[in-house]
Amino acid sequence: HDAIVMFDLGTKWLDCMPVQSRSEEDTLNAYRDFAGSDSSIKDCSVVEELYSDSAPELISAAKKMNWVHETSTPGMPRTNAIAESKVKLVLHGARASLLQAGLPAKYWPFAVRHFCMSRNIEDGTWFPVYDKT
Repeated sequence: HDAIVMFDLGTKWLDCMPVQSRSEEDTLNAYRDFAGSDSSIKDCSVVEELYSDSAPELISAAKKMNWVHETSTPGMPRTNAIAESKVKLVLHGARASLLQAGLPAKYWPFAVRHFCMSRNIEDGTWFPVYDKT
């Protein structure tokens, strides 16, 4: 089982989309889901730039989405530190969610989505009009 962890640097929105495989089609569907459109590639222009490792399915799906795509340097973990830290965050958060709920590991696809949404809304940072003062 695979998943694609995505993080928006501007809004701090974190999401994880479980996918059936590491295929271009599944990756493309995950990108569309993250961008908020499943009807047309042209509607997904809200993403200005994508940064990832050099996985072929990530690169080809980004091209189809017309997204600028930068890749990390293989063998230099610090060039992918933000992405790796978000993957670890989702992994640990999903494990904690499963443990707290008393659910077995097979429910991980639900746990990753639950954790990400809970994190996104817990402090209100995704509300543009939210004022903490």
